[in-house]
Amino acid sequence: MSDDTDIARSSSLADLAARIGAEHEATDVALKRSVEHSMAAGDLLLEAKAQVPHGQWLPWLREHCAMSERTAQLPSLSMAAWVAASLGAHARAEHAEGRAGFR
Repeated sequence: MSDDTDIARSSSLADLAARIGAEHEATDVALKRSVEHSMAAGDLLLEAKAQVPHGQWLPWLREHCAMSERTAQLPSLSMAAWVAASLGAHARAEHAEGRAGFR
């Protein structure tokens, strides 16, 4: 049996702490990636909307994108700000540092 399997089955406080830390880190990484994807999708939506003829945006959106009109209306930065705010002050600071690299 490997050490990873032993830790995964162990209920010792040290092993539980290690597993908790790993899960917390995985959650943090997944949330950051979610924000990055939300912002990228928002940027692409804005780019597409600029190219679609006036009055044709909603029909184009329904035909080509698997999302609601309301979701498409959310600016990418607002979505990112909502997620960052829900994570707390520490995550907001990390998000601000990470977002600076996208400019």
